[in-house]
Amino acid sequence: MLDVQTYIDGVAQAADDYADALAAATAGNGVVWADLLLDDDEALTEVAAALRWHEVIPATLRQAHKRAKLEHTKSATVLVLLPARYLDEPEEVELSSLAIVIGPASVVTLRGADWIDVGAAREFLAAHPIAAGAGPYGITWGICETVLTSSAPVIEGVEEDIDEIEEQLFAADATDVSRRIFALQRELVRLQHASSPVPEMLDALGDSLPTEAALLRSAYRSASDHAEHAHGRVVGFRQTLDNALSVHATLVGEQSNAEMAKMTEFSIRQNDQVKKISSWAAIGFAPSLIAGIYGMNFHTMPELAFPWGYPAALLLMLGVGAALYGVFKRHDWL
Repeated sequence: MLDVQTYIDGVAQAADDYADALAAATAGNGVVWADLLLDDDEALTEVAAALRWHEVIPATLRQAHKRAKLEHTKSATVLVLLPARYLDEPEEVELSSLAIVIGPASVVTLRGADWIDVGAAREFLAAHPIAAGAGPYGITWGICETVLTSSAPVIEGVEEDIDEIEEQLFAADATDVSRRIFALQRELVRLQHASSPVPEMLDALGDSLPTEAALLRSAYRSASDHAEHAHGRVVGFRQTLDNALSVHATLVGEQSNAEMAKMTEFSIRQNDQVKKISSWAAIGFAPSLIAGIYGMNFHTMPELAFPWGYPAALLLMLGVGAALYGVFKRHDWL
């Protein structure tokens, strides 16, 4: 669906026919702004024919874009931005493309998704008639400013989730926090790819303007600073998540060390108990062995006729037991 507006001296006027609006705008020193969805092939073909675009432009617009980019052709300048919105529940950043084709007396916006709001750009330009009357690059600046402004809720949503992650790090149950950190890092990488080229692109657009358009050049520099600030926050979020992941790894390591210390302490106590049991078993076994030997009922045993045999056997039992006790005590088994 093709939506066309004509800007004459900064004032927007609705237009039904694109070709007539283009002719009127060109004659009256105005600009035509046409907005359509990127998948509307019929409208795209109509606009391309009316503006006599080079055939490479529609092909470029239909490409899948993972980064913002700026291209110059003989018939127009193509600026591709990647507006974003943040889906809080799945903690995902949704990106779509917004292509802006800048001609001598025209601006065409091609939205990759219907949730991209160009109405905010129209309201912004209505509040800044000087920019709206500054030609195609003035309208393009207004569109870029609204796209940059729309990134604020995305950054705020990511910041809130990072705050939640930082609180979750020190909670009693932080088993799922590493998965959450990795998932949010992946979304920030996509957002960083979308935002990193924008400051340089806006500087290049401003530098391409004539020197007499000093006000508009300054506006593009301001938009570039805005984009640089947003990109810096995204980079900062990635560093924060990297630090959070390191803290989480440290906490998990400390918890594992504590568990290992408990297991080691338990094992030491268990070994002490085994040593004591084994020591007393050995001490008890020695008298049993002696009693077992002298308790055998054989008539030819040499010690049976000895008058002090019984006291000697008892003393031997006590001596062996005492000797074993001393040995085990010296080795700290008892």
